[in-house]
Amino acid sequence: MQDYTEWMKSIAVVAMPGCSYELNSQSFDPKSSTAVFVGTFRGTHTGHLDGLPAPTQKSMETHYVYSMHVNSEGKVDKITKVWHSAWAAAQVGWV
Repeated sequence: MQDYTEWMKSIAVVAMPGCSYELNSQSFDPKSSTAVFVGTFRGTHTGHLDGLPAPTQKSMETHYVYSMHVNSEGKVDKITKVWHSAWAAAQVGWV
């Protein structure tokens, strides 16, 4: 989880400064202790980040879903992200 959050921070601060997201929907099911978030991420690749191609100046608009399970202590113990990463990467010319 820490690696993922650091990677996302690098994307947001370095590769796509000024990027944004819109939270489209959220829900919580107490029976299954599961929260679901649906969002849209928007960004333009303008910054250099090791591991990515040179800035392409191309933009992406991509949808994603997070499903998070909350344990009996009220802490998230499992996260699943549903996202078509190859399609998003193609929008900004990374593949």
